[in-house]
Amino acid sequence: MTGPLAGIRVVDVTEGAQGPWAGALLADLGADVIKVEKPGGEMMRRSGPLKGGHALPNAGLNHGKRNIVLDLKDPAGREILLRLIRDADVFMENWRRGVAERLQVDYDVLAPINPRLIYASASGFGQTGKYAHKATVDYISQAMGGYFSLTGPEGGPGERPRFIAIDFTSPLTFVQAILLALLAREDSGRGQWARCSQTETMIAVGAVRAAEYFASGETPQPWGSGSAHVVPSQAFLAADGYILVECPAEDTWRALCETLELPELADDPRFDSNAQRVERREELLPILKQAFLCHSGDRWIERLEAAGVPCGPARRDIEDLYGEPQVVANELLVDREHPEMGAVRTNAVPWLFSRTPAEYGELAVAMDRDREELLAELGVPRPRRRDHGRRRPAMSAPLEGIRVLDLTEGDGAPFSAMQLGDAGADVLKVEPLAGDWARPLGPPFDGADGPLFMGMNRNKRSIALDLERDEGRAVVRDLAAGADILVECFPRAGDAERLGLDYETLSAANRSLIYCDLSLLERRGPDADKPATDLIVQGLSGLTRFIGERGKEPLRFGSNYAGVTAAMYAVQAILAALFWRRQSGEGQYVETSCLRAMIASQQNYLAAHSDPDDFSGPFYSAHLRSPVRGYPTKDRNIEFTASYARDPGAFQLLLERVGILDEVQADPRFADRELVAEDQIALQPYLDRAFLDRSSEDVLQLLEEFGLMCAPVHDYDSMFHDEGILEQDMLLTVEHPTRGEVRTWGLPWKLDTPGSVRLAPPTLGEHTDAILAEIGYDEQRIAALRADGVVR
Repeated sequence: MTGPLAGIRVVDVTEGAQGPWAGALLADLGADVIKVEKPGGEMMRRSGPLKGGHALPNAGLNHGKRNIVLDLKDPAGREILLRLIRDADVFMENWRRGVAERLQVDYDVLAPINPRLIYASASGFGQTGKYAHKATVDYISQAMGGYFSLTGPEGGPGERPRFIAIDFTSPLTFVQAILLALLAREDSGRGQWARCSQTETMIAVGAVRAAEYFASGETPQPWGSGSAHVVPSQAFLAADGYILVECPAEDTWRALCETLELPELADDPRFDSNAQRVERREELLPILKQAFLCHSGDRWIERLEAAGVPCGPARRDIEDLYGEPQVVANELLVDREHPEMGAVRTNAVPWLFSRTPAEYGELAVAMDRDREELLAELGVPRPRRRDHGRRRPAMSAPLEGIRVLDLTEGDGAPFSAMQLGDAGADVLKVEPLAGDWARPLGPPFDGADGPLFMGMNRNKRSIALDLERDEGRAVVRDLAAGADILVECFPRAGDAERLGLDYETLSAANRSLIYCDLSLLERRGPDADKPATDLIVQGLSGLTRFIGERGKEPLRFGSNYAGVTAAMYAVQAILAALFWRRQSGEGQYVETSCLRAMIASQQNYLAAHSDPDDFSGPFYSAHLRSPVRGYPTKDRNIEFTASYARDPGAFQLLLERVGILDEVQADPRFADRELVAEDQIALQPYLDRAFLDRSSEDVLQLLEEFGLMCAPVHDYDSMFHDEGILEQDMLLTVEHPTRGEVRTWGLPWKLDTPGSVRLAPPTLGEHTDAILAEIGYDEQRIAALRADGVVR
């Protein structure tokens, strides 16, 4: 194995998607991951569609792992697990709270056996509090985390994306927590308990919408294909179908007006800023919609791209990805061979490393395939990684003492540096003299920084520089000489080289620098320099097929999902490179993109469309289904699933209790047979009527009684007043230099070496003088740079 985690051993007892995908990512990074399966196999081995009798989604979810079957209820199986753990670095579990204790493999039991062990727990709702006992699946966590309320038609009810949005983002925080704990162990010599949950991750994914709620006090609403923060930013109907267009900056707005042959709009005082356009969207959008009707979508995309306006298609079928030139050029889709299934389509690895390449291992292997090999290894000492002898106090943050140079802007990439700051790093945000372009984007528009900026930039210090001046670039080079990490998201592929701020230039003066390039559409290929935004990536990658109705306006995910997900992948790459640097002393260049991240997030759907034997299961047909909005009650919607109940008769008992069983069985479709979980979708009209006269609290209590997974469909106001959410420290306050105390969301992972929210998002150039002084610039030199317009 060549990845940055080579030499790390992981014991993975997780099931579903949340844990297994995290384990697969650790394997891609070079770790030796041992998948421990229960007799009969984990749930994803039965998740359709099938090919050759094997579950296609499981093939990729558990790739790169060795496999052994152990019955942990049997003392002999538990003893083998304990022997594996004695020599492991990480133990991963995502059991319901209390299961580990019953099996006697909880943290308190395992830590004395292996004091260096990172015990990593992923849950649905956290390890403590009123919801800790609850199991969950993706859409239950989406409901609890407020995501239903963000997505859907403008002015209409919220809608759940028919996509496992949280099952493929909560593994990202799971991996982050594990890597941070490994880094902390490098300093303390001790392991710890690392925790994360689906709900905490869901809140992090919606960070910008949370900031919108904190700033305005109003619950964020779905905007259809549009945006609360930018106008225009939505789908427009062309002569032959919809295209996506966004103008996040004034130059792109003017270019749009010229391309539409409406130059008078660019000078119209009603629309002379994004704030004006947002507030007058009802006046502006009909004019734009009429203009787009006169040409085909391809013709508009050709003209808008030439003018530098972010635009693109809204892909509605997964097959549309197969021939996408940028996807093909960067080999983001790969057909891999499985001994029983043949070719299975998967994603490329989510990150690229210059020194320690990540490698996608073999697809999920047969159960118990590696038993003899693993048993033979028991008791054979593994080589230990070199101990560099550094020690810090056990409770210090994992990245304390690490300096990050943040050259990102906008609606996604800054999230990566912010997460590093949350983990204790000193993050220096390098901004243009006018500021990060996301600063003024609201609403609300109050003359201060808007929620798009506030949701992406806490725990940072700001220095404002003119990077188009030699003197400004010299300052960045001086800062990079003493930095540990640099993160950038320059718009065009050659921008870093043009500015002399590329990895080759900066690493020549700092060989330990970890340089992360986070692009939108990859740095190579025919679309490398295509103007794009989060919305454009959502459309190009096909995310828009999971929302709304086919044949109607394509909708967007209600948060900047592509940008935040890519930022989380970038943090993984940075932390893994930092871990490798602790051993080697060398930095490296790491790279990912929003497009690469969105392809990786569709692993289950890609596999499901690999010529299956049948067409069953949500991963094959989710995009064809009707919108899902939960079940109405007297006071709010709730969501539940009849699947996964311990009692197979629980669903029919529920129907009987709410008084609709006789009515349902009078329906010829359901007469004279037992009602099962698979009938839930067809029976929703009956359930809607049954629940409508009951309070959400009563319905949820009833569902809990029958052992069915359930949750309220929260909006942001109810979510941040929910005692169970607040118990997870997901609502914090921090002191802002001009606004006083402001609210923010909590960290998506919990560690014994904790991160924290120390700094509010900075004002522009708030720390310029202090940062320059720290690298040796005296007062006279700083004053000269300011007088010359180089710094602010």
